[in-house]
Amino acid sequence: IASFQAGLLEQSQDDFRWLSEMDPRNADAALWLDLARRRAGLASELADSAKRLDMSKWPAPIVRLFLGQETPEAVLAAADRAGPAMRRARRCEASFFAGELMLHQSREGDAIRLIDRAAAECPPTSGERSVANAEARILSIMP
Repeated sequence: IASFQAGLLEQSQDDFRWLSEMDPRNADAALWLDLARRRAGLASELADSAKRLDMSKWPAPIVRLFLGQETPEAVLAAADRAGPAMRRARRCEASFFAGELMLHQSREGDAIRLIDRAAAECPPTSGERSVANAEARILSIMP
């Protein structure tokens, strides 16, 4: 995640690919790899990765969002259906990844709203919060 945040996209892709190879069912690694590939202007490989993931559990709604099968609103609603102990963490992930996807799709208004939400909701030590805070700073200075 640090490599991704620093803009070292090739290194972050290597890191996330290694994590995916170590655990092909690691949906988080697959999502981060997809973000790094998109940011580098490369084609998504998430559809292939999704074949190895358990699409009946979290973060499957986020994977489906990236595959064009869900809306950000549906993903946030799925996060809200978690029990109280997991709800905040899932809303963090849902807001962050949906915001990053909206940013990639040049939907800046939606991206800013979701990334700001992630920056506010994510635990202070999470990679999502760190990247969301950096993204929020960049987005706030964009014309």
